[in-house]
Amino acid sequence: MRENGSVSPESAPEEFFGTTAAQQGVWYGQLVDPDSPKYNVGECFEIRGDLDEALFAAAVDRACELCDSLNLEFVTEGDTLLQRVVREPGARRLRIVDVSGAADPAAEVERYLATDMATPDTLHRPRHHMALLRAGAGLSYWYVRFHHIAVDGLGGAVFTRVVADLYGRAVRGEDLAEVTLPAAPLRDLVADETAHRESGRHEADRAYWTAKFADRAPEDTGGDDGHSGRTLIRRRTDLPVTAGDAPAASGLRLHNGASLSAEVFEDLRGLAAAHRTTWSAVLVAAVAAYTARVTGTREVTVGLASNGRHGGLRHIVGMTSNILPLRLTPTATMSVGELVREAAAEMRGALRHRRFSREQLARELNTGDDPSRLTGIVVNIMGYDYDRDFAGIPAPSRVLSVGPVDDLSLFVSERAEGKGPLIGFDARPDLYHPEDVRLHEQAVVSFVAALAAADPGLPLRDLPLVDESTAPALRAQGRGTALPERAVARTLPEAFRDQARRTPDAPAVVDGAHTLSYRQLDRAADDLASALTGWGIGAEDGVGVLLGRSAAVPAATLATVAAGAAYVPMDAAWPAERLGRVAESARVRALIADERTAREPWVREAAAQLPLLVVDASGRVLDGAPERPGALPRISRPDRLAYVMFTSGSTGLPKGVGVTHADVLALAADSAWTDGVSDAVLMHSAYVFDASTFELWVPLLNGGRVVVAPGGVLEARAVRETVERHGVTALFLTTALFNVMAEADPAVFAGLRLVAAGGEAATPDLMQRVAAASPRTRVLHVYGPTETTTFATRHPVTADTPGVPPIGRPLDGMGLYVLDGTLDLVPPGVVGELYVSGHGVARGYQGRAALTATRFTADPYGPPGSRMYRTGDLVRWTAAGDIEYVGRADGQVKLRGFRIEPAETEHALLTDPEVRGACVVVREDTPGDPRLVAYVVPAPGARADTAALARRVGRTLPAYMVPSAFVVLDTLPLNPNGKVDRRALPAPRTATGTGRAPRTAYEEVLAGLFADVLGVSAVGVDDSFFALGGHSLLATRLTGRIRAALGVELALATLFDHPTVASLAAALDTAGAARPVLVPQTRPEVLPLSFAQQRLWFLNRSEAPGDTYNVPLVLELDGPLDAGALRGALADVAVRHESLRTVFAEHDGVPRQRITDADAAASLVPLTVEHPPADGDTDAWEAETVRRLSTAPFDLSRDPAVRAHLLRHGPARHVLVLVLHHIVADGWSLAPLCRDLSAAYLARTEGTGTPDWAPLRVQYADYTLWQ
Repeated sequence: MRENGSVSPESAPEEFFGTTAAQQGVWYGQLVDPDSPKYNVGECFEIRGDLDEALFAAAVDRACELCDSLNLEFVTEGDTLLQRVVREPGARRLRIVDVSGAADPAAEVERYLATDMATPDTLHRPRHHMALLRAGAGLSYWYVRFHHIAVDGLGGAVFTRVVADLYGRAVRGEDLAEVTLPAAPLRDLVADETAHRESGRHEADRAYWTAKFADRAPEDTGGDDGHSGRTLIRRRTDLPVTAGDAPAASGLRLHNGASLSAEVFEDLRGLAAAHRTTWSAVLVAAVAAYTARVTGTREVTVGLASNGRHGGLRHIVGMTSNILPLRLTPTATMSVGELVREAAAEMRGALRHRRFSREQLARELNTGDDPSRLTGIVVNIMGYDYDRDFAGIPAPSRVLSVGPVDDLSLFVSERAEGKGPLIGFDARPDLYHPEDVRLHEQAVVSFVAALAAADPGLPLRDLPLVDESTAPALRAQGRGTALPERAVARTLPEAFRDQARRTPDAPAVVDGAHTLSYRQLDRAADDLASALTGWGIGAEDGVGVLLGRSAAVPAATLATVAAGAAYVPMDAAWPAERLGRVAESARVRALIADERTAREPWVREAAAQLPLLVVDASGRVLDGAPERPGALPRISRPDRLAYVMFTSGSTGLPKGVGVTHADVLALAADSAWTDGVSDAVLMHSAYVFDASTFELWVPLLNGGRVVVAPGGVLEARAVRETVERHGVTALFLTTALFNVMAEADPAVFAGLRLVAAGGEAATPDLMQRVAAASPRTRVLHVYGPTETTTFATRHPVTADTPGVPPIGRPLDGMGLYVLDGTLDLVPPGVVGELYVSGHGVARGYQGRAALTATRFTADPYGPPGSRMYRTGDLVRWTAAGDIEYVGRADGQVKLRGFRIEPAETEHALLTDPEVRGACVVVREDTPGDPRLVAYVVPAPGARADTAALARRVGRTLPAYMVPSAFVVLDTLPLNPNGKVDRRALPAPRTATGTGRAPRTAYEEVLAGLFADVLGVSAVGVDDSFFALGGHSLLATRLTGRIRAALGVELALATLFDHPTVASLAAALDTAGAARPVLVPQTRPEVLPLSFAQQRLWFLNRSEAPGDTYNVPLVLELDGPLDAGALRGALADVAVRHESLRTVFAEHDGVPRQRITDADAAASLVPLTVEHPPADGDTDAWEAETVRRLSTAPFDLSRDPAVRAHLLRHGPARHVLVLVLHHIVADGWSLAPLCRDLSAAYLARTEGTGTPDWAPLRVQYADYTLWQ
């Protein structure tokens, strides 16, 4: 503060002087984000008593007048930021706001605070904001909001203390105009920092910090939370909060921390005293230990907020804040005392060198222009009492914000003696949800209490993350609804026969036109079971079942368990070596096959050693029956083995999961299958995939029917047909197949009571779109390893479920635990490994006791003798009580529904004599098309023949485990730890066909569609779709594109039989069109919408304006660009494609297409050009601009459903943003759109006008009329 005598209200503005490094950082940060309120520093005091408002206003005005930092003006001269003090004589700085008349004055106060805190201040001359909110008799709130360029946390505390002192003086009758205060010119603060920079102390500071980080390369700094592990708090997966969304943004920025109890605070002080340090060092140690435990890292860099000035200048209101990086290594074996000593030593060194800014250190270490990468979580310990006393009236303080947050900050605010400090998080609202932050706030308070009370010699790994008071509720949260005891007290044959007796004539299996009643299925199963027992098959013997999709599958399944044996699903297409391993591991003593699979070489060879029963499509024995059928045993133990299902194994050996009768009964008894869901379940999954357990047993044990799907990969058309013809009520799909169908038509599942999807990570918003399109269909996100009998969790997805759906809650009778490495519970919000207990947990791995012991362990939280399964999946509890999937703890992945250990494929590669090194990963270089890619290093002298290598691997592995792409490398890239650096593995080069060119119109269309779907530039007519990287999911997409383009009913099997352009074109020519050929149509006066457009138009009208159905295309353009030619090219493309100039008008409530004349094309799709700010982060501007443009809604009734924007970074760098509405384009439309736009632009720049392209044979309007 200035001396009273030195202040002259009439004095002219002072000369400009320099600024602190902290002020410069705020200046440039605000310039980059000029509309952001993140640099607001706010505080609110609750004043209960008779406050004299006039005297209080005088105290505030006088304090502002005396304070240099609240009267600043900023200018730049070249690259230098300068400031000066400009006072306003007689200015009234305090606003009096009366909210006492509001219905809820307290809520009105909160709204006022939130709104103003979300308001950015003027940077060149900050006005700050101070208000006295009158809430009622004897109740007021004093609110202060500073701009951080002028005031830091310490400065704010100094200012409010001065106001309290001046108000007390005024109450005592002193004339505030005559009051003198200690001198506190801002110039002194700036001069002191300048002198320090020019002194030897600055060099000593630099040497200290650069030595601290000498071993950390630029690319090693930063990352999520400043470490290489998981993020501390879950990042939000929905769209960021917009800057204008004040309530949402301020919800995280307002400090609503929990209190550390006085007892915990005393424990902190006691532990600190025992180690001759401060309680703040103990708190930093606790935060580091918590971060390391939660993120799984060995080194944590905690940022310590500091005021960046020495004690002699603490009375000056100003801005000198700094973040000091503290490198700590809280390993699991380190004791509490050792960590406290390490934290204390780090803090002592850092505080001695506090005046070297984090920004300066970032420049020294060459980490770019983002100093926040140097630290993870920031700890802001405000070691001064913020509460105030106004002439005897106590005024507790609530800190609203202490300035910007790089990512995540934990604040601790000390309060008056006897009160524990406040502790909580500040977090960026665009990165984190408030409920996720609150979960960690509670967990941190609990962990700090545990560490403070712990014996100093206790290892950090023994500190509990969950205290004893909250553990019971967390365990209860993971328990599913109890199953009736009788539900799992029987065996599968008993349960099925009970159902057959109740409904003997009800349909049990429907296979096309053929139907088996419960009585008929029971009889067929018993006959087949008698044949098995006649061959001596008995208790828990393995019966290999190799059948195509037919009614024989449920018959053979029932027969096997009725004989007391365990069925072993096998695929005759597996390599002989794998079939042999499976048969040996599962102790297979007999085989059941159909006429086709019985002819396979391995089956014929095995039949020389084992009984082979050949059955027809209904399960009746055709060949191989014993001389006399055997008696059926009485099976009464539910713990009897029912089946053995094989999954991938990391050692190169497949793992056989043994599942009991009780496990299957528990699955079938779950309440999710009630209300008619199990009436008719579609059986389409491969029998060797554990989803078949759901498709067979859930309907048969609940009186429903198994509906056998047509052969081949399930298609959308088959789904509709089975619903219409057979009344299918429930369907399970792998996530990948669900996505393919849902992307093409979210309403494809209408008519089902339930559609369940799982097996891989869900896609954000796709399930929600299905739920919106089919409101009467329940959409279920399911999860479960084979070891937990198909499903362990389920979550109903609704249209308003945000982001990626969680995997939900346990099935009835099951239990879920989220545990750390020592099998201790972790609190909600914290990532841990998922363990599953209760009914449904399999017996173990057949014949592999050691492996079983590592994955199936004793349940420490269950009754004696109970077990749990370690899934290897990383998850967290959400605030809503659901489980959210995070990732794998090991390398296991799921691809198109199959669980794969890449290590098993690597093992197969490494056994090849021509391979020296191998690494197998899943890549998704083309969105929506994940695939297995192998990186191989050839053995010395070996020739890298990847086709031959793929064939050899295919002899030992099933097809889904054979990589679809091979990349040959000289060496595998390694990270500093000596492990394969998977991020450095290059993307595989896309195969491109080079064969004969198309000769007919059909071939030309098909070649273009092949290339589009495969993502290659060209395809020859003799190139195989599958040889170029195609697989079943891409084949499904391709058949849909061919149907739409050529108007033919193309079965997926036809593509498998004719995988080249030439052969498929011939097949389509001879087969003829199942529907009329798509040709130009006579245009009626009123042009209707297609079926898909009708749905999108309805959703556009019924939903709030949004971007759900926006299809953005962002193209980075390097090199000079002719904007005029681009405008012309856009017009050319709009002329060529009628859909780009179509408006969807409404007449008498009925939508219609209105196609604008081609002459107006140029005005319909204008090219808007935008430029980045002159002084700012252009990358951030680009990201925000693209987001803004991509999410702006369309008015389909007035405007065309396409927009074009050009972001001009400079003469040779541009970004083109095209946004289309889904009503005129899907994702596959983008490739031809880009090709046409490129051709049109090239023609314009070469001066030839419009491209010499052939007119389109049909337009979308023709397709609408044809449909």
